[in-house]
Amino acid sequence: MTDHYTDFAKLCAGALQEGLLEEYFAFLFTPTELEAIFKRLQLVDALLVPKMPQREMAQVLNMSIAKITRGSNALKQVSPALRTFLMEHRGQN
Repeated sequence: MTDHYTDFAKLCAGALQEGLLEEYFAFLFTPTELEAIFKRLQLVDALLVPKMPQREMAQVLNMSIAKITRGSNALKQVSPALRTFLMEHRGQN
């Protein structure tokens, strides 16, 4: 991970601790960018505990099958520690 990612993560952690994370994100990202992040989280949730085929997932989430496939492939590449973290914090949705 580069210094830029580390700096961003530290800023996010500090903003969260200060209760400013939502305002920081609203300042940093456009509404369209935030929506894309939220959609990606929905995809992660759906892929962590798949309850439907990917084609149906694409329809429900209003995403292309290519985006679903990219997300699925990305999830296969994460470390076991990150997968556990995601399951504990996102997989219950």
